Amino acid sequence: MRNLIKKILKEEAHNDYDMVRKGIDILISLLKKTYPFIVGWKPDNEDINSSEWWISINLIISASKTKEYYNMEYKDFYVRYPDALEEAFNTNRDYAYPVSLFDYESYDFDAYQNSREIRTLADDMYELIPEEYKFQEERISSFSNQTYISNKDIRINSYMFVK
Repeated sequence: MRNLIKKILKEEAHNDYDMVRKGIDILISLLKKTYPFIVGWKPDNEDINSSEWWISINLIISASKTKEYYNMEYKDFYVRYPDALEEAFNTNRDYAYPVSLFDYESYDFDAYQNSREIRTLADDMYELIPEEYKFQEERISSFSNQTYISNKDIRINSYMFVK
């Protein structure tokens, strides 16, 4: 895993936003090792630095890889209305779970828990990313009035699907 991080870090970044995007790219590369259906990310807002405490992103999920990984079928709605499935791929609509398009209820699959595991793993892996690849904020302690530097955390807001 460290070799993968070093390889990605060799590519040059030009400013703070480029460095932070590179850090998120590293995170996505690491997540793909466990969840190969994760194929990318998009900022939740146009400005990835818009939140005071975290960077909010949406994960881009390959529906075909998700189907293969979890061995699930699409929800009946999408089977009956394939145009709706195409629309899900083409509209950048966000979904609550990486299995939202799939009939996970029939498989007794806990989509919430699965999403939580992905988010927890992302949080843990983001801690491994070097500091220079994270947004840092200067803050003032409400207890001591002293200034300190704090890294922004990563927050997975939702999931978007591609074929």
